[in-house]
Amino acid sequence: MGKIREYAARVQHEVIGKLTRKPEKEWTTDWFTGERKYGGSKFYIDEGGNEYFVNDKTGGVAIVTADGGVI
Repeated sequence: MGKIREYAARVQHEVIGKLTRKPEKEWTTDWFTGERKYGGSKFYIDEGGNEYFVNDKTGGVAIVTADGGVI
């Protein structure tokens, strides 16, 4: 989670309160076979409703703000 806070500070985004991991959001379902697959990114949410994705391969971070913006 340090990577999330570092990136947020670099792009001048405030992480609000505690970050909580939501592993149930890290899986996708193949609509043809019904098979569940790991999506490749860890998902976190802060107390303000902002969402954070950390890619397992690249370590890249994406932020989706509570109002729908993408950073």
